[in-house]
Amino acid sequence: MKTFDRYIIRQYIHVFFVMMISTFGLFMVIDGFSNVDDFQQGTDSTSETLMIMAAYYTVQSSMFFDMTGGIIAVVAVMVVFALLHKNSEIQPILAAGTPVYRLLLPTVVGVMLINTLIILNQELVIPQLSEKLEQSRGKSDNKKEKKSEPVYDYKTEIYIAGTSLNKKEHCMDHAEFVFPDPTISTVLFSLKANKAFFYKQTNSRSAGWLLKKPNTSYKDIPLTAQGKKIVHPVNNGTEIFINSDVGFFELQNRSNRYRYSSTMDLIKHINNESFAVVFKNKQIMYLHSRLTKPLMTVISIFIAIPLILRKESRGLVGNMAICTLALGVIMGFSQFFSLLGSANIIPHDLAAWIPVIGSGTLAAWLSGMVQT
Repeated sequence: MKTFDRYIIRQYIHVFFVMMISTFGLFMVIDGFSNVDDFQQGTDSTSETLMIMAAYYTVQSSMFFDMTGGIIAVVAVMVVFALLHKNSEIQPILAAGTPVYRLLLPTVVGVMLINTLIILNQELVIPQLSEKLEQSRGKSDNKKEKKSEPVYDYKTEIYIAGTSLNKKEHCMDHAEFVFPDPTISTVLFSLKANKAFFYKQTNSRSAGWLLKKPNTSYKDIPLTAQGKKIVHPVNNGTEIFINSDVGFFELQNRSNRYRYSSTMDLIKHINNESFAVVFKNKQIMYLHSRLTKPLMTVISIFIAIPLILRKESRGLVGNMAICTLALGVIMGFSQFFSLLGSANIIPHDLAAWIPVIGSGTLAAWLSGMVQT
């Protein structure tokens, strides 16, 4: 790597982190002042409120980086080359016979580094912080029990519901499991319990719910032969274990919770027969967007540079405005096809890759407009 390459990559990293920190700081100020009352609930002093705010925004920074990292990475490239053009640092390089796209090499390396950090963040950090990311602002709200969302298990055909979710005990309060007729029981039957604890799958046990103090003993449940493979007695029938892949966290915010999952967990959820197709469509589309996101970030650079360093231009400000407009249209184009894929109007893979193909074609077409 030559001296000018190191100079550009230093400029790029500096601009990226300055923009990231300033953008996140602006988000903290706006969000903090808008929700200061929520942060003050249950606190006794200003210092305690500030500590809660610091802990909250420290956790939220991982999600903020995941959502904005790719956008800021592209904007940082635009700023770096706009500064090089403004300070007349590109003209001597071009006069020496070095093409503009050769100058893009260090910024592409920088963008790939940022993409690597984004991937590590979404695969390792966000899944570990998923529970904290879902917490509301303030101290008192996080102690409250969360409302449970009823779920239908499409694999066992059991309807699962409860009044609330207790994160501290990791259980569902006032649980109700409705067995269909005639798959699980000979008649339509509702089994209730004060508490139901979810246990993940192990080598010796399937995933499922352990019902404490059920309203009916195991021998009184009119189970079919298939039902006896799913519903099992525990502790001489005083407790009941029900096999189900619908876990504790699927009973709350399941329409958006997949955004906190790693790619491997996302694939497992998509292949899980227990979940509804409508939620799988969103997850499949989100999985494709994860795969195409790094490519779109790199392609966006090759779209931005020819628009900023055009052969015939009326000024740098106008070039930056045209570039911003073009990238905004591409983003809207991508979101439009993402909605079509999520709604299952067009195939998910097609919805994810059409923007990539279209953006790549546009980048190739614009390559002839760049300064030489």
